[in-house]
Amino acid sequence: MRCKRGYVALERALSKLGAASRTDARRLVRDGAVTVNGIAARDPLTPVSPERDDIRVRGTRAARKTWRTIAFHKPRSTVTTRRDPEGRATVFDVLGDAAKGLIAIGRLDFATRGLLLLTNDTQLAERLTNPANDVRRSYVVTVRGEVTDESCARLEEGVAGSKGRRIPAKK
Repeated sequence: MRCKRGYVALERALSKLGAASRTDARRLVRDGAVTVNGIAARDPLTPVSPERDDIRVRGTRAARKTWRTIAFHKPRSTVTTRRDPEGRATVFDVLGDAAKGLIAIGRLDFATRGLLLLTNDTQLAERLTNPANDVRRSYVVTVRGEVTDESCARLEEGVAGSKGRRIPAKK
């Protein structure tokens, strides 16, 4: 569903405002726990303006939360996901309550350690992770063995990225 500019689906508004996950928002709306401008909402896809409409959950106004972004040094042997089906430790396990309501901006591999940003600002996360925005990232890599001119040339030609794209490494 496409909403006109400045409007989003009610379920998304509740999620963006930090009132509930989209799944919980759909349930709350269907259970009659959500009002928009004093009227009970029954459709989670109802277009609303989070900035202008009075959106309430069980009578309490769903107001925008204070933006939080944290810089975290991700240790090795953790995954950048909320729950791991293989039972490995996650960055959210390590951070505990400090990560409540936050999402990871990008991810680092299981064996990788380094800077990971987490935020509750989904627009910031989108700006930093959307390839169309061409946000540059720098990595320091430790190599075992010998680095040859040939191996450097292969990296500069590009390494496999998400969705099969080739991303050139630069010195």
